[in-house]
Amino acid sequence: MGTTPPGKLVVIGLDGATFDIIDPLVAQGALPNLARLLETGTSGRLKSTHPPLTPPAWTTFSTGRTPAGHGIFDWTLSPFDVTGPPRFTNFNAVKAATFWEILNDRGLECGVVNLPITYPPKPMKGFLVSGMDTPNEQVTFTYPESLGDELAQNNIDHRSYFSVKDEPTTSMSAMPEQLTSDESGFQTLLEHERTVRDSILYLLRNKPWEVFVGVFMLADKVGHYFWHLRNQDASSAELDPVQRAYQELDSYVGDILETVPDDSHVVVVSDHGFGDSRRAFFINAWLQQEGFLSLKPRTIGLRLRTLGIRRVNRTGRAILQKARLGFLQKLLPAGLLDREYRFPFPRMRQSVDLVDWSRTRAYGASYGVYINVEGRTEHGTVKAGAEYDALRNQIRERLEQLVDPVQGDKPFPKVLLKEEVYSGPHLDEAPDLIFDFDSVASDVIPSCLFRFTRVWGRRQRFGTHHFEGIFLAKGPGVKQGHRLDECHLIDMPPTIFHMLGQPVPRDFDGKVLEEIFQPGVSSSGPEYVDVAARTLDRDEDSETYSDDDADAVARRLRDLGYIE
Repeated sequence: MGTTPPGKLVVIGLDGATFDIIDPLVAQGALPNLARLLETGTSGRLKSTHPPLTPPAWTTFSTGRTPAGHGIFDWTLSPFDVTGPPRFTNFNAVKAATFWEILNDRGLECGVVNLPITYPPKPMKGFLVSGMDTPNEQVTFTYPESLGDELAQNNIDHRSYFSVKDEPTTSMSAMPEQLTSDESGFQTLLEHERTVRDSILYLLRNKPWEVFVGVFMLADKVGHYFWHLRNQDASSAELDPVQRAYQELDSYVGDILETVPDDSHVVVVSDHGFGDSRRAFFINAWLQQEGFLSLKPRTIGLRLRTLGIRRVNRTGRAILQKARLGFLQKLLPAGLLDREYRFPFPRMRQSVDLVDWSRTRAYGASYGVYINVEGRTEHGTVKAGAEYDALRNQIRERLEQLVDPVQGDKPFPKVLLKEEVYSGPHLDEAPDLIFDFDSVASDVIPSCLFRFTRVWGRRQRFGTHHFEGIFLAKGPGVKQGHRLDECHLIDMPPTIFHMLGQPVPRDFDGKVLEEIFQPGVSSSGPEYVDVAARTLDRDEDSETYSDDDADAVARRLRDLGYIE
């Protein structure tokens, strides 16, 4: 077929990993296994999706399609219709075949572990352990269904990874100012991630597979909670929590390299990078200030109607810390402190309830701007065609000329039309204007939360997703010590197919990274083939999540700062 020699292939996913942390640690000798991959393979800064968000990014990796091709743009479904109750993204909403489904059709056995947007598990030739969209430990999270029990019988309690009670963010969200600098919170994250490591190693060693994907979430979670504790002194010998997390991940990479055959292709990839987030730009507050979004009169009745109740779970220990009564922990028995209590908690519903949709022409969602087009939702006010085009260009120009009143810079020098970013059957679901994350000021997060008290906020403590992730590859025919000038997440599936000696589906949106292969390995370049349309194993009409499941997913996303 004129491709690289076929063999086994392993993908190690490091969610949120960045060379900004890896390169200095490699130089210090602190990451020996990643250093070995850099020396014996090819690497590059990997550009993510727009937006660089977990669901669209990992689903692009899974399907070889842009979000307009697979239909996933955000943590929630139908992001352009923000007036109804949120429905959360899951595998049933993925509207394109995954690469393992295509490889299964060709007879290859695949294993997938902890890859986001794989719940609920579907039958496949191989095995699957679903990812962070799994709501709790009570549901079926593996295929075959018996695999979860098999892991438990081998002293791997993977169910606990999804436990709401034990989830590390449970305690951290109780009082972020204290607990995100608490060593116990960091150790909880490590304990959970080691469960994923143990599952991956067990399955690599004990199950048949030809292609294996295993994803670790540690760099992303530690980035969200501990980025503010990074030690900026490059000469310091003391490692901060972020650096320690990368050392932990490096050991996992070493464990996997020792487990797989020496002649395997190994790919390390992240869905996005991570970096500072010192400034928050609240796009909906700006749209309201500019006259594109209108609010209802703020009457007492409206305030009462937007007051909601949510039920929260907190340990006795977390409740005392939140009440600034931590000193009482020494006086109370451990049973009371570690017990989890469920109680109602008042909160304002998402302030979208304050929007007057009959007078709103544009709003922010999914890290972009939607024009409130007639016919797309029940509250549309803008006519398609000339009115739509004029309004979209007007908002685009104002955003590109916007100046941060404190910093004095233009944080969004380039705003893209959706057709400049995407093509595909689900283009209409994309934001009409998309921030170009390749040019957005590096310390700015364009927040689409519906908050209207201010346009600019300061985010001194926590990090956020950045556009550049990581790519490393080694194996037969791959250049050694080579650094790519540019590569994209969308290029991963076609490159993986080429590594496997498999013809590349012609409808993949990316391309084979031919530059990573040694001269003469492929005499005629990649082979492309048309792939017949297939019926997807999805239940799009299923709610997938019960109310309690949806609450658990919402809590997880709220703790990570993705939703209000």
